[in-house]
Amino acid sequence: MNLTEDDKVLNRATQLLNELFPSPENELNNITMIAGYTPEDSERYVKIRRLTLEIDDLYSQLRWHILQLLIILLRNPEIQDIQ
Repeated sequence: MNLTEDDKVLNRATQLLNELFPSPENELNNITMIAGYTPEDSERYVKIRRLTLEIDDLYSQLRWHILQLLIILLRNPEIQDIQ
């Protein structure tokens, strides 16, 4: 299979993302499990569960934006020289 230039850039950007900003999937899973075992009858624990989901979503969004930045930088290395 021949990779296009876009495929190569995406693969390299993904590799850099995983090296520089590794996914905290295991930690987020553990936090989610802990939050899932909190008592259901308290508004405080409902907020904890909601916050856990929001943190997971925020981190996913952050990684997506960083990946887009890495793709732009790899496609346009001259951008790195702008001061």
